Amino acid sequence: LQANRLDDGFYSTFVVRKLSKPITRLAIRLGLSPNLITVISLFVGLGAAACFALGYRWPVVIGAVLLQLSLIIDCVDGEVARATRKFSALGAWLDASTDRVKEYLAYAGLAAGAMVLGSDLWPVALILMVIQTTRHMTDYDFSRVQRMREAKVEPRDVADPDDGAAGGAGGWTSGDRSISSAMELSARMNGRSAIRWFKRAIHLPIGERWLIISVVAALFGPRWALLALFVGVSLALVYVTTGRILRTATWHGLAPAAAGVLLARQFDGGPIAALIARTLPVGARERIWLMPSAWAIPALLRLVELGFVTILVLVWQQSLVVLAFWWVAVFTFHHYDVLYRALQGYAMPRWLTWLGLGWDGRTILLLFACVLGASIFKSTLSIGAGVGALLFVVVASVQWLVTQQQANNNPVPLNPAPLNPAERTGKDGT
Repeated sequence: LQANRLDDGFYSTFVVRKLSKPITRLAIRLGLSPNLITVISLFVGLGAAACFALGYRWPVVIGAVLLQLSLIIDCVDGEVARATRKFSALGAWLDASTDRVKEYLAYAGLAAGAMVLGSDLWPVALILMVIQTTRHMTDYDFSRVQRMREAKVEPRDVADPDDGAAGGAGGWTSGDRSISSAMELSARMNGRSAIRWFKRAIHLPIGERWLIISVVAALFGPRWALLALFVGVSLALVYVTTGRILRTATWHGLAPAAAGVLLARQFDGGPIAALIARTLPVGARERIWLMPSAWAIPALLRLVELGFVTILVLVWQQSLVVLAFWWVAVFTFHHYDVLYRALQGYAMPRWLTWLGLGWDGRTILLLFACVLGASIFKSTLSIGAGVGALLFVVVASVQWLVTQQQANNNPVPLNPAPLNPAERTGKDGT
């Protein structure tokens, strides 16, 4: 079965894929579609979260097993898609979106289970969701921008004495050389299989994260599972971000235009941000998205929005932390939707973005609600989460499905230059 991915993590490669292959062969014989398999995986993941929420030992053990089963089935959908060549933008969006839904509902289930046993870990679950969302944004954007930048070869005149070995727009500065030496050492170490797999593991991709949840929850309970995952995710974020900052320091000049388009589509600004942006020269607005560090802008915007409500609740109204979790979960789903559309060459319709006020409008709304008092703030969180779910989970999903149906029925693509072909996500760093 030629359906492997080269970028799977250690656990996915040596354990999950071994278990998924027989199921994949059966699914192909039965004629199951990749999208149906994705939906089955989603329901198994929901069952895992429900078991975690019960808190007691045997339901939690069952939940741990179901979570691993969900991961295995989730590998099956991609394997079937690659083996049968049944790719679609809808499938890639559905697969990636349901991964996030399952994982964050698992956090909620663990927090609820810990609460049953007398430990309030909803703040940990909330912070964990914000950290992991920020990390995911950088995972996708950095890797895509890196490929675009490092595949770009600047033409030079044959008489140009600067062949790139010296400093300058396309060469190395003295600071670059020291960073380059460290990167070359890292590359040589990657040539050793054990070190390469170890480095993949400490990136803490989805397989390793779910393994931590399942093993620690089954052995020690939901409280310790959340705490262990929080520590692991935090360390992985520091490790990965440090490497990306060092890599970015070696980039010079502006990125290819496609990279700027990819990042700009993730701005998610509302009317207020649009008015402010109009005060800047057009060239400056475009140049921002082409800078070497621009890959971090979407993630930083998500961190500002989601981190703001998190800090507000934890510092001022801890009794509303569960409500804040669901607020953040709803708008996190929206941000992933925006990301996945951008990766496939589409932008979220402006009318949808503006109906949701944009990240700027939502942040200002919560700030005003906070000033008006605790009861107004609570009502804003409740109503906002409900309206956001209706708008960004229901309406946005229907709009995306309609868009894809129109694209399938129209020989002329709705977007004449998608940024990349549709592909299913793997069980790698995402």
